[in-house]
Amino acid sequence: MNSPLPPSSPIEASTRANYAGVDYGTRRIGLAKQEHTLALPWTTLHCRNEQEACATLVQTLQEAGITHVIMGLPLNMDGSEGMMARRTKRFAKALTTHMPKLVLQFWDERLSSQQSARALQNLGLNSKAQKGHLDAAAATLLLQSYLDAQGQS
Repeated sequence: MNSPLPPSSPIEASTRANYAGVDYGTRRIGLAKQEHTLALPWTTLHCRNEQEACATLVQTLQEAGITHVIMGLPLNMDGSEGMMARRTKRFAKALTTHMPKLVLQFWDERLSSQQSARALQNLGLNSKAQKGHLDAAAATLLLQSYLDAQGQS
């Protein structure tokens, strides 16, 4: 007979919570999803404004049963918060207002877009082809970074 997993087991933790990575942008929102111990690209949402972005993201997260969001926080290179970090925090507040049970945590996303662009370029995608994948790839990098730091990979 198999013994139950200890409560701190990453496998058990991943079955209780459904994680998504969110790379918020004013035009596009990249999403990644946790599948077992890996972060995988999910989709990119295209929105005209913050209200549409929030409504679309709420619907997408609810339909997928997401319970935890790791949202990239675009800090300046010196670690300070600039305009985009403040916009991201405002957007996150609106998101959690519409989804009060959602657990949201910010994660430093400095250079994630550049790392994603480099990875996509290594796959042979030119800058035009990258555009459709870059945001989801950045969300994947930040979610995987979070999972690795939490010992869930």
